[in-house]
This record gives sequence, C-alpha cells and structure tokens, in this order.
Amino acid sequence: MANSDLVQSLLRGLDLLKIISARQEGTRLNELAVLTGMKKPTLHNLLRTLAARGFVVKDEVNRFRLGPGLLEIVSSQRSADRRSRAAGKLRELAEIFPDSVITLSVLNAGEINSVFRVSPDYPGELQQPEYHRFVPYTSASAVVLQAVHPQKTRHWEAVYPFDEYGAGMWGNVENFKKVISEVARKKWYSRTGNSFLIAFAMPGGYALGFKAPLEQKDDVKRFLEAAGSFREAVWGEDL
Repeated sequence: MANSDLVQSLLRGLDLLKIISARQEGTRLNELAVLTGMKKPTLHNLLRTLAARGFVVKDEVNRFRLGPGLLEIVSSQRSADRRSRAAGKLRELAEIFPDSVITLSVLNAGEINSVFRVSPDYPGELQQPEYHRFVPYTSASAVVLQAVHPQKTRHWEAVYPFDEYGAGMWGNVENFKKVISEVARKKWYSRTGNSFLIAFAMPGGYALGFKAPLEQKDDVKRFLEAAGSFREAVWGEDL
C-alpha cells in the first residue's frame, strides 16, 4: 500500500494544523470532525497532544487556534533566514567599504552583543564574535540603540554609571541627552576621532555600524545609502 510506512497519527496532526491555520477565527471540534472525517475521540487525542507542545490552544469559546509553540518555530526560521541574508549583505558591504570595520550588533537581554563583523584585517572572512559587547555611551552602535530603545537600556545607569563610563566623552548627562534626543529622531549617529564612526538603527533592536578611515567623514550620504540597502535586503524595509 502506498505510504504505508508513514506515521498516520503524525499526518493527521499535520493536517489539523493546516486546517486550523487557514481559519483566523479558530475552529471548533465539530467543524474539525466534518472537515477531516475523523471521529471526535481521535480528534480530541490529537488536539490534546498538539496542545501539550503549544502547537494549538483552545480559546474561551472552545475554538482551536495555532499556539505559541508553532509560532516560535516560524519565528526561529525567519530569524535564521534573516541572519543568512545579513551575512550575505555584510560581505557585499565589505567589498564596497574595504577599509572599514563593519558590525551588526543586537540589543539582547540588556546587553549589546556582536552578531557579525567584517574587517580589512581578515578580508573575505565573516566573523561571529558572539561574546563581544558594545560599551554604552561611547560605542556608536550603543548610542544608537540607547536612543531608539530607551526603555530597554534605562537600567544601564545602574550597571554602567554615567560618571564612570560616559562623563569622559560627554562631560555631563545633559549633553548626552541632547545627542540622544537627536539620534532618536534621525535613527543614526556619527562622530569623528582617530577614525570615522557611524551607526544606524535597524528593526528588532539591531544596529549596523561602520568604523571607517577619517577621510570618509564627509561621505555620510554613501553610508546612508548602504544602510538603507542593508535594511531593505535583510528586513524588506526602507530606511
């Protein structure tokens, strides 16, 4: 018999998920019985099993809907796809800005962690320094994320006191707040020193940062265009 080696209960469970996912309003047990031709005891056992893993939930009016367990799988896949697109796009940017260190960082559990890094010191290599953290107040990427996500970074003052970590650059907290207010409006920040630093806020708590040669400090438009291209490629949005 064709497909006799398949696990029938798993196939039925997957069929249920397809039916439930097609109805935003949810589906009652009686409706599922009609649509699938299954007996209610069988349906009940399948739904109970799916619910145990969070793949379906029953609402207050006894309709079955997709649960958080299945949505987490979809979200994880989207995140993996996004990382793959980001990696490819960073390699492209490394060719456009061969003398720059380019980083993608993310605000995660109150810390800013590096996701990817490309550098002229290691041409062609996509680095993944997962444990590198960006320091608040001083890192361009940190300043951008502090400006765009104040609620998620407000506790930093207790962990990284401004007098110790920020006063050396900004003088006082009022100066820093003025800059933060402007960065929150335009969603990017730049400054010059021994090199040119510029960082851009990306969706989902991410930041794209460049450390470029000082002579490129007047080429902000080029960096803006690169950031817009990166955001569109990775998230499908215009900057």
